[in-house]
Amino acid sequence: WEHSLAAMAGSEHGRPLLQIAPMMEVTYRDFRYFMRLLTKRTQLWTEMVVDDTILHNLETEKCERFLGYNGQEHPIVCQLGGSDPTKLAAAAEVVQRYGYDEVNLNVGCPSCRVACKGEFGCSLMKRPEVVRDAIHAMSRAVQIPVTVKCRLGVDDLDNQEYTRKFVTTVKQGGCKHFIIHARKAWLNGLSPAQNRTVPPLHYPRILDLCNHFPDLNFSINGGITDIGHARALLNFPHQRLEGETAELYAAAWDWQSTGSMEACPIPSNLQGV
Repeated sequence: WEHSLAAMAGSEHGRPLLQIAPMMEVTYRDFRYFMRLLTKRTQLWTEMVVDDTILHNLETEKCERFLGYNGQEHPIVCQLGGSDPTKLAAAAEVVQRYGYDEVNLNVGCPSCRVACKGEFGCSLMKRPEVVRDAIHAMSRAVQIPVTVKCRLGVDDLDNQEYTRKFVTTVKQGGCKHFIIHARKAWLNGLSPAQNRTVPPLHYPRILDLCNHFPDLNFSINGGITDIGHARALLNFPHQRLEGETAELYAAAWDWQSTGSMEACPIPSNLQGV
């Protein structure tokens, strides 16, 4: 396990190949510090923090409750929730002042509490122009990278053409890196937990985006439960360890279900999992 984790040190661009995704009531400060004790290289993420939460608690003692972290947690991403470009830009400035390495906009959470109240999370996939404008405002306000975490689609808007249109629109705001949960979300009828397991995974569609947008970077999220699976999806980066075979690589991507008997090479702009 230690050798597998060490071999996930980072991409050729210096970005950690392995990320511990943001999870409400999971990736809080104590959890992140514990994860950092286990791995020095993995990129950590905060829970989603709503823009208004930051802007209404700007006093140092109050803001520390939501944005405070241990210096050992770097590299660390702060994920924001919201849809108002002005508020998100102001919140991103606060995040940058706190020393975060990256700020991310949540466009993937399917919870009705998030999607229906204030409209942010996965419902914003239906309004790519709003996401574009938010990213543009955030990018102008800060120097750190501004990224988007989203799904392949939402409700009936889940084909590859729609995903491409979404990425095309959002990249106009300045987003250069998309972290994509490789399944759609149903805003009605499924709970957040069910939305993490019921809609089928489509990893090959991430490769399509990589090839269609060679000027952008992508990371895969969703359904990755162990370090072996993560390494297989990336075709065993840096060095192939004992037992890591081409068959495991093909199985991780489920190539046969796509009608292809041959595994495709990993494009250079697939930045990690």
